[in-house]
Amino acid sequence: ELNDLQKNKRYWLRSKVFGSQTFGEVQSFYYDKDLAYKLRDSLSFSTSILNHLKRQNNSVMFDTLEIKFIATSAGFLDGRTANILLNNQNLIPDNTLRGHHVCLFDDSSYNFKGYYYFDLFGGGTNTTTAYINFLDTLSSKYLVAIAVCDEGSTSSVPLKNQIKSLGSIYIDSLLFRSSWAIIGKKGAAPGSVPEGFTLPGQGRVDIDTTIYQRYNSGTLTTSTIGPVGYWDSLKVEQNLKSQTTIRFKPIVINPDGVADTLSYLNLSNNMADLSFINAKTYPTMKLLAEFNSETGNISPSLSSLSVEYKTAPELGLNYQTVRADKDTIFNGDTTKDTIFNGDSLNLVFAVMNAGESWAISCEVIVQLIKPNNSIDTLMKSIVSIAPFSGKKFELQYISGTYTGNGDFAFNILVDPENKIAELFKDNNIYRVPFVVRADTITSISQSLLEVKVDGKEIFDGDFVSPTPQMEISLHYPSWFPVSDTSAIRLSLNGKQLYANQLGEISRDTINREMAISYNTFLEDGEYLFRIHAQNVNGIMETQPAYEVVFSVMNEANIIDVYNYPNPFKNNTHFTFRLTQKPDELKIKIFTVAGRLIREIAVPSVNLSTDFNKIEWDGRDQDGDLVANGVYIYKVIMKKSDETKEVTQKLSVVR
Repeated sequence: ELNDLQKNKRYWLRSKVFGSQTFGEVQSFYYDKDLAYKLRDSLSFSTSILNHLKRQNNSVMFDTLEIKFIATSAGFLDGRTANILLNNQNLIPDNTLRGHHVCLFDDSSYNFKGYYYFDLFGGGTNTTTAYINFLDTLSSKYLVAIAVCDEGSTSSVPLKNQIKSLGSIYIDSLLFRSSWAIIGKKGAAPGSVPEGFTLPGQGRVDIDTTIYQRYNSGTLTTSTIGPVGYWDSLKVEQNLKSQTTIRFKPIVINPDGVADTLSYLNLSNNMADLSFINAKTYPTMKLLAEFNSETGNISPSLSSLSVEYKTAPELGLNYQTVRADKDTIFNGDTTKDTIFNGDSLNLVFAVMNAGESWAISCEVIVQLIKPNNSIDTLMKSIVSIAPFSGKKFELQYISGTYTGNGDFAFNILVDPENKIAELFKDNNIYRVPFVVRADTITSISQSLLEVKVDGKEIFDGDFVSPTPQMEISLHYPSWFPVSDTSAIRLSLNGKQLYANQLGEISRDTINREMAISYNTFLEDGEYLFRIHAQNVNGIMETQPAYEVVFSVMNEANIIDVYNYPNPFKNNTHFTFRLTQKPDELKIKIFTVAGRLIREIAVPSVNLSTDFNKIEWDGRDQDGDLVANGVYIYKVIMKKSDETKEVTQKLSVVR
């Protein structure tokens, strides 16, 4: 039982669907009833960015810097080279020059301070004297690395004594064209420092030493906290020793993702007030902790960081809060309500707020999605919803012949413009499908007619080709005089089409089906196609049994480019209309920085004039899910030598 969990402990869990043998990913959480965000153990601290800090024993403290020195010497017979490296970076400009190569380093910070070069063989007495003076006046605060290349032997006793002052015990063994290197310090005891030599032809010398130094400053940056509805306070558990500090700064982030760093927080009893930060202006933040010590030997430590806040509004709806009126006429389809044209359908739903803060000025929209995917807005409302409560909405929709018949849907949108900061947005859309059917038959109606242009149904506003092939199918009732060619009348833009203008007319008297074909050439423009028919009383109806308004455009073009849903979580569909079928069509998806992440090529055979829908699974060209954010997409079509493209935006929110 969750109520039996112990506070201040980390728990792990995994889950599976009932009846499945496979578990999902392991999840972990730190249980503390009182706090909303908490860094308490090594796992939770691992979500933060540490700079010069490390996690140790469930606390954060200064990390240790590793400094490695390497010196290499090779005499004439052993390679003629010299290297002095600090953390793998060679500090000798030309390592093939003959003589002594000298590098100085600060003995506290170990930063490189300078490079010097002495060619004893070629420089004679003057170079030897300069070398002696250089070592004699050298401060004891330097670490000194010397490596010989080619030839570096000397008979000068004063010079040897100066080198011995660095801790050398092998300088007297350095013969003509031998190899020798040392990493020493002025005043070091003889033999206490890294040093090496070899005789000519016995190989080069490699010496090294590693120094470990604790940092005396560092930073911790938390992961993003929020979105929230109200900022309350910061609480920390820290161990501050003498001459050490940890100071905290909020990095507040507005809804557009722009960050602003505020002043240091004033802590009292390890607590700081955060209520001065406006959660509406800054719904998310990070915390920056700056660690400092006057001496590198002592480190402050942070064992806990927690932020108290009230959660942001969390709006949503699902199958439990949405229903269509079940008193509507039902016609055997258990997944959709079915109504007849002219009937009403009642939609009742509630938008819930599961957050701890008010959802202020929340926009709620109900759309009607028609069979041709056109959209009407049925309701638009602005409401405010209290924490842990809901707002009920009721809507009555009356179907009509002007909207047609077929598969419809109510589309409910909550906060479609994302003005309210929420953690989850994928439950802000809900779709309720239903079917509208024609009424009982006393006349020829659209439900008995099927009109296809170039092999597909068309709807008001659709584009058709300039040379359409129209096929009209009538499933006529028994009383219809099918042999009478005047019983059905076709017209285009108000002009009747006579039988001699039509193509083949076929009649299947067994299945009571009549088929009419009509082929023509149309210029650019809008056309109204109507079918009138006699009713059961033999009278030609004044209202058309079928009518559709379509357009013709001889120029290839792309219009009405959208993707739905947008924003989306898992997948979306690109929808667009084509005035003509192209030879080639591609959809390219880019980051806002312009990097192409996916290209979808759609063969011409899979496209049609007017409406098209192409699915994208939200993955990039490598098959990986793309990250949350805004992306740019282009729909590009080619027809003969002409190219058209349309650019739009989409958002991914998981």
